[in-house]
Amino acid sequence: MICFLPNLVNANGVQGAVVDQVIDHIIYAGQRIGFKHVGIGSDFDGMLQGPKDLDDVSRYPQLVGKLLDRELSEDVITQVLGGNIIRVLGEVEAVSRELKGQVPVLSDEIEEVWTSEQKDILTRMGTSRSSQGFSN
Repeated sequence: MICFLPNLVNANGVQGAVVDQVIDHIIYAGQRIGFKHVGIGSDFDGMLQGPKDLDDVSRYPQLVGKLLDRELSEDVITQVLGGNIIRVLGEVEAVSRELKGQVPVLSDEIEEVWTSEQKDILTRMGTSRSSQGFSN
């Protein structure tokens, strides 16, 4: 999954992250492992600000346009934007049905990732982003 966290998109952080760098990551991964294994995981709910021109889902049409500009096919774009994850989840469900009753159900206890203060900051910043429109 290609994440939109600015520090992952642009590791040197000098100029900030931009949508073209996200596309570079998508293409890099797709060329190496095949686009049927690539998806996006924006992490909009876990970051204060996204890459320039890709700060929320309202910017996805621009993302799609730029992917088309880079000559990715509509089929590849459909896969990356959600088709792959839907396919994989379908495969997981099929295996789940096959194994139902054959193996015990296992579960882990998962600790909270964010402190209350961090949750408050993320909520405030998300609300601010939504109410002010695009921040980039």
